[in-house]
Amino acid sequence: MVRRQELAQSEAARALSQVSLGVLSSALFREMCRLIVMPAIEIVPLRISEDGQIEVLLIPRDQEDPVWPGKLHTPGTILRSLDRKGSFNDPFSRILDCEMAGTQILSDPQFVETIFVDSERGAGLLLVYWVEVGTKSPFSFFPVTSLPEGLIDVQRPMIKMAVENFKLIRGLDNNSLESTPLPR
Repeated sequence: MVRRQELAQSEAARALSQVSLGVLSSALFREMCRLIVMPAIEIVPLRISEDGQIEVLLIPRDQEDPVWPGKLHTPGTILRSLDRKGSFNDPFSRILDCEMAGTQILSDPQFVETIFVDSERGAGLLLVYWVEVGTKSPFSFFPVTSLPEGLIDVQRPMIKMAVENFKLIRGLDNNSLESTPLPR
């Protein structure tokens, strides 16, 4: 059995040496997620509603998603080998300019915490950020005090951490939710 594993791994390594750098196919990505911890950036988009409640923007995953079909999630991206070294500008751009296209962004990403998660897709090391967003967005907002059932479960604690950091940075408490946008 051990010898069979060694042969399988040698064959896989030979095949992987032929794969070009860049975006992986869905099948290869799923297998990589199964085998290694995937580093990702997650952005929790937050706003203060007109009635003073903190809300989170959630985006539905595609119905064809092999792991979380139709589930709601915060925007995020896996770090890629071709991302420019020394900054997170490329992944931030994929999230803010592409995944959140049409959403009014009021602040730069604010770092919250790095967390390790184990999900249905595999293990991940998430660099969690929040951004403040305005009212303009093609996506739906939900009160952070009553997150919807269709949310990917591993994101609940991440959202809670981001909200606590948002309130701390913005000088907000539960009784006073006045907002002054951060510079962008």
